[in-house]
Amino acid sequence: MVLPEVYKGDSSWMDLAKHFESVAAVNGLKDEEKLLWLQVRLVGRAATAFKRVLEGARASYAQCLEAHKEWFGPSSKQELYLEELMG
Repeated sequence: MVLPEVYKGDSSWMDLAKHFESVAAVNGLKDEEKLLWLQVRLVGRAATAFKRVLEGARASYAQCLEAHKEWFGPSSKQELYLEELMG
């Protein structure tokens, strides 16, 4: 069993998603198991974001990935960077 890395929300979500998919493939995980592993490996800001995902979406691995991509993906960072530049 290979453990996926812990994700805090302060690094590339795309890198984490690729790593997580690789680990899931090595371990032969199904989507239900991926969802559980994702939930327990998210900490800090990422765990908070998971709690903000609509309850129905939290039941789907694919929807959780998409929701976190929106929170932590490069396009969401653009607004943060602009705020930092303007502030």
